[in-house]
Amino acid sequence: RPDPWARRWLFTHLNEQNRRAEAHAVARDALMQLPPAHADTPFWITQLKTVSPDWPADRETLITHWAARPDGPHLLPLVRLLLREQQPERAAQLLHGVPDPVGVLGLDLARQLALQLPAEQALALIIQVAAAHIAGRSRAHYQSAARTLRDAAPLIGRAEAQSAARLLTQEYPTLRALKEELQAAQLL
Repeated sequence: RPDPWARRWLFTHLNEQNRRAEAHAVARDALMQLPPAHADTPFWITQLKTVSPDWPADRETLITHWAARPDGPHLLPLVRLLLREQQPERAAQLLHGVPDPVGVLGLDLARQLALQLPAEQALALIIQVAAAHIAGRSRAHYQSAARTLRDAAPLIGRAEAQSAARLLTQEYPTLRALKEELQAAQLL
């Protein structure tokens, strides 16, 4: 396996020499060999995009490769890539059948995905993100839950966001601080 710094040097050298086809091969090979969650993966995605003669085709090759890796599908890097590429519906398709998408993606990435989806797809994920915040059982978590619903209101509609807030207060009737945060966000 090549030294990562040598590979970066080679890519830079080839790119500076205007040998884009060779630079493209180095960047593509780096992404095919690295685990999708590797720290260098975002760097190589950026580099591949800069030298790719057909980025959509390279992106599809990369997604197919990552999804078929023998060490399992790599949902986090795939979802991040698809969100960066403005393909949230495709990212959501990857999560079809995943029982706990918020647990798999984490709160921030799940929230980011939910807020980029069409309203009909976003609602369930938004409620799951808000509920996951509430599970943190602190005022800061309740503020995050309220912020998630408030930020989703333009997408799902104010009435739907308020309905979700009422649902959460019914689900957690003893959490006075949650109710206060939802009121502060003007959702109750």
